[in-house]
Amino acid sequence: MITRKTRIPLSEEGQGAPKAEASTVAVTGVTARADRMATVLLDGMEGVPPDKFYILGSGAVETIINDGAVLDAVIDNDSEAIIIDEDLAVQAGLGLDRSYLFEIETADGRKQQITGVCHKAAIEVQGVRVTLPVFAVKNCSSNLLLGRTWLSHVHAVTIERPDGSQTLSIKKPDGTRVMIETVEPRNPRNRAAFAVGARPSDQIKSLPISSRAVRFREKKYGPLLTEEEGRMVEVEDLGSRLIVDGNSYPKEKDEEFGGVVSERERVIEILKTCDKAIAFSDAERDRIDPRYAKPARIYTIPHVPWNDAGWKYAQKEKEEVIAFLKEKMVFHIAEPSDSANANRWFFLRKPNGKIRWIQDLQKVNAVTIRNVGSVPHADLLAEGAAGRSIYSVCDLFSGYDEVPLDPRDRHLTAMHTPLRLIQMMVVPMGWTNGVAVFQRAMVAVLKNFIPDKVEVFLDDFPIKGPVDKDETEVVPGVKRFIEHHLTDICAVLEQLDDANLTVSGTKSRWAVSTIKILGFICDSRGRRADQAKLDKLLNWPSPLHSPTEVRQFLGVVVYWHIFIRGYAEKAEPLRLLLRKTGNFHWNSSQELAMQELKDEFKEGGRVLGVPFFDDETERPFIVSTDAGPCSVGGLLS
Repeated sequence: MITRKTRIPLSEEGQGAPKAEASTVAVTGVTARADRMATVLLDGMEGVPPDKFYILGSGAVETIINDGAVLDAVIDNDSEAIIIDEDLAVQAGLGLDRSYLFEIETADGRKQQITGVCHKAAIEVQGVRVTLPVFAVKNCSSNLLLGRTWLSHVHAVTIERPDGSQTLSIKKPDGTRVMIETVEPRNPRNRAAFAVGARPSDQIKSLPISSRAVRFREKKYGPLLTEEEGRMVEVEDLGSRLIVDGNSYPKEKDEEFGGVVSERERVIEILKTCDKAIAFSDAERDRIDPRYAKPARIYTIPHVPWNDAGWKYAQKEKEEVIAFLKEKMVFHIAEPSDSANANRWFFLRKPNGKIRWIQDLQKVNAVTIRNVGSVPHADLLAEGAAGRSIYSVCDLFSGYDEVPLDPRDRHLTAMHTPLRLIQMMVVPMGWTNGVAVFQRAMVAVLKNFIPDKVEVFLDDFPIKGPVDKDETEVVPGVKRFIEHHLTDICAVLEQLDDANLTVSGTKSRWAVSTIKILGFICDSRGRRADQAKLDKLLNWPSPLHSPTEVRQFLGVVVYWHIFIRGYAEKAEPLRLLLRKTGNFHWNSSQELAMQELKDEFKEGGRVLGVPFFDDETERPFIVSTDAGPCSVGGLLS
């Protein structure tokens, strides 16, 4: 409890009494909601007129957080920050960044730990909506404290009246003002009256956190490079080296990028200005802003609850599994549950040795009403990305963990674990509607960049540079096409930051000449098959023994069929084995067909160029077609 010693002034009649008779009490607070103002009761106060105000609490307004949760917020003119109770923050779906480690100092000098910060929470009062940072603390005295950061942002003016009422005036974006009665007049609950015959602690509530006690001890981010600061950077070109603000950088070639070191340094400099959208740990990850995607709902048909057993892991893995589950609960990916359902789950090893959590949601999917949604076709996505002079590839940090699951439906994802029954707080991997929900959310966030700058495929998406490689140096050592691409990177990262999304600092790649997308390699020449993905195809054993094996082989080949000239004709001997005649005979024609399809990729396969769409008059498209008994062919020239 936060305690502040307050001397309670007496009425005008009581002020003439000897000072020794004046009582000083430790008031542990007054609730700020108008409908539950605390009444402070003191002994020995007979004769005090009932119409005198000894304590007046702060006003309260109904506030909508992130377009969903409705909270009664206290208007606290003395609070430096916006403070929310941690439990309510979690329920409201605020993504808390828990990497901020500092404390606030309460009015009595005690320390209280900040448990997280939501960098961009949408706060709406009477139709006036702003986006501001909100700090979470445990056991906050009020649901939500709207401090001076909010008051200054909405140009608030507080009007106090002699009858104890309070009016708040806030400014709308169009310049008009909204008047809000935060404490109503002539209501005995609006004031704290002194009475006789009870102890002070009987009806005393806790005080709001005051600005006089809030001090920020530590900052996460240092000052960013401003435009003015950027213009003051001194660059001297010495031929083989660049001197930037006294630091020497050699003009070496970067193997992956193909540029010089000065260009790489420029990329790093730009990324530092957008570091809030780049995460290296779960502590830096956030939740998507509900302006772009509401918490996902799992709509189901009527069903009977199920209770599947948990995973039987090896004893030597127990400590690692429990530590992993505890971490997921700390970062609000999972939470304790009292659900009537329980799903199977297990772990798989990633290539880097870490474990991947897999939830078996077959029973959830069986009763889920399917969502209509799709992802872009891999061929079209690769075609749209081919032919650019420079690229970057963004990979969201635990993308599905950034989309919250509606609290009403979390019980459907529960599972038995060594800790207890727990349930997912975010969209689970393997849920039948997860792909559609996530793709729709990403398109909503990045729609202004699609398709010219960005092609979205779930949590991976390329940022495409200019087609023309303008090598004019805009600053020493940095070419124009690179600088244009860095501007696009900044714009995309700022948009992700606005949506509270973060990309992985370790998986994303910046300003490179070649990228891999869904099994395709794209560069300035066009697109081709990724040789690393072709190993399975080239090493496929022969002969095939059943229609199932034939389907499996053709299913892999058809993914890259656009690189195979005459694919339908070459694959026809294999497709004959899929006909329902009951006869499966592998002979030399099938063996030859299989080898021909493999040989198409022996040297990496063909490179498909980039169509030129900008001048259809001088450079028209000509389509030549032909057909045969088992295939249809066409040539685009």
